[in-house]
Amino acid sequence: MTEPAPAPGRSVPLTVLDGPDRLDTLARCMDTHRAAGRRIVTTNGCFDLLHAGHVRMLASARALGDVLVVGLNGDASVRRLKGAGRPHMGVEDRAELLRALAAVDHVVVFDTLLPIPFLGAVRPHIHCKGGDYAAEDLPEADVVLRNGGQIRIIPLVEGRASSRLGGGPTSTPTTPGAPVPFDEPEQPEQTRVLAHFLTWSNVVRQSGYALSRALVDEAREWQARLDQGARLFVCGNGGSASDAEHFTAELLGRFMGTQRGVPILDLSHGGAVLTSLANDFSFAEVFSRQLESQARAGDVLLAISTSGRSANIRAALESARHLGMRTVLLTGGRGRTVEESSLSDVTLAVPAETTVDIQQGHRAVLHALCIELAHRLESAPR
Repeated sequence: MTEPAPAPGRSVPLTVLDGPDRLDTLARCMDTHRAAGRRIVTTNGCFDLLHAGHVRMLASARALGDVLVVGLNGDASVRRLKGAGRPHMGVEDRAELLRALAAVDHVVVFDTLLPIPFLGAVRPHIHCKGGDYAAEDLPEADVVLRNGGQIRIIPLVEGRASSRLGGGPTSTPTTPGAPVPFDEPEQPEQTRVLAHFLTWSNVVRQSGYALSRALVDEAREWQARLDQGARLFVCGNGGSASDAEHFTAELLGRFMGTQRGVPILDLSHGGAVLTSLANDFSFAEVFSRQLESQARAGDVLLAISTSGRSANIRAALESARHLGMRTVLLTGGRGRTVEESSLSDVTLAVPAETTVDIQQGHRAVLHALCIELAHRLESAPR
């Protein structure tokens, strides 16, 4: 822990945390601020391309309290978050630039992917993030709220984003790992398209934060059941039907390896079957009727629904529950449909609201499931 002399106009020293073993020292420093009646504000990030938007966001965060503590991702965690070509600046340079800002009182370097240990030591009164996040989706929200803090989302500064400075589509050849040049959009349409990509990037990232543990647990459960002779069933409507077919193809084939094929059946596939069942019974029964004739106890049903309100998805989950199957619902909107969630053993809810954004998250979740399951099947003894 280094403590340089206070900068002009500052009432507290700057602090850089050298490693996780110094969290206790950081906690004592924060206790000193609390004892003096100071209101502690935190934010965190990579700050790899420091720009005016960052400066204004940090100033807004500092205005909410008396002390601003900035958690800074170390070089190793930036590489894991942003890719092999990052960071553009080493942690020493990034920390020095942040320390030079009048709004910043402390800079704390950490090399974990998430700032949870850092926030556990600081126990801020207010934790701030930029407007491309939602408070309820922050993986660190629990540790902040549990310690009596609040979450504040600070609106992004229009026209100021790191993506505009260091990453985007270009026709200019680049070497692997080098920053990709990005031209400022010349047309409103280009800006609109770019905004969608940035939204989808955030949905995928937040889905990873929210669901990675559940996906690992589910892949472990599926492997155990497959080893005992169980089969997987998957279904969905419209775009979700396409996702179901894609997921089935990946597991029947050789997804990123040579793992054995998985016994899986796509209930959404086959126009003759679907139309005959819909004609003879009802569309609400097109999946449940198939399960009743082919599934057995111990099998797994993965039901995909962006809204979680589809009648045939509900009927499929009900039939699967009656048959003694394991039921998994892949949906969106933080699992707001209680009725459907109560019918599933596990609900995987992508943190997004609109159908197109949820679908982007679903594809990432399904690929993550494929990767983890393929890894486990490849490693398992034959």
